[in-house]
Amino acid sequence: MADQKRVPKDWNFPNVDPNKVVEETLKEGGHTVNLLTGVQPTTGTAVSIPGHEQRIPVDLFSGEEVAKYINSPEHFAAATARPSRHLGTWVDSDEEGNKVAFADVSRVFKNTPEGNRRARLAMMANNQFAAFNFDNFVTEYNPLQQEVLNRAGGAPKLMEGEAERWVTSKEPIGQEVVFAETTEPQTVSQGRGRKKKVIPAGQGTFIFTGQGSQLQG
Repeated sequence: MADQKRVPKDWNFPNVDPNKVVEETLKEGGHTVNLLTGVQPTTGTAVSIPGHEQRIPVDLFSGEEVAKYINSPEHFAAATARPSRHLGTWVDSDEEGNKVAFADVSRVFKNTPEGNRRARLAMMANNQFAAFNFDNFVTEYNPLQQEVLNRAGGAPKLMEGEAERWVTSKEPIGQEVVFAETTEPQTVSQGRGRKKKVIPAGQGTFIFTGQGSQLQG
């Protein structure tokens, strides 16, 4: 891995060490920080701003790469435009299952009923896969995002009124529940040694929560 000890010469944020960003990302799985103040949020919900996500191969992920990312004019402007803007980094797998580092710019919404509603509205408007809440350390997936539905299997369709209810919900992030019906047959394992159960289309109910989805026959 590239040297992470030397702070890049073109790094313009004295309150943040880009090498620490890399270290914490690899150690904890993610890192969020306000570049202007150096403060890492411990409350609120982070929602990514579209158009700023960038993938960086893990073996190239370094302080130099973080500086290169944020010094790009569009990323720099977005990350420093308002006090609620933050640099976010995390590690995940790509479509081929390879570990990849991600960098983006996110907005942190207050951990209040109105902040929860606005965070969900931003998820919907930005077509984001999920949002992360720092208070409860949970992820809430966007049930209006097609990839979230695709991962559930069974081609689920949200029940009538569920989309509108979720978008306007003020419930804590990670605690809202959304219901959907399968539109294709779904095969479900019933445990080792037991025959798999086939649930016909329209007879399965997906319950989406902050931690993902669960199918009930």
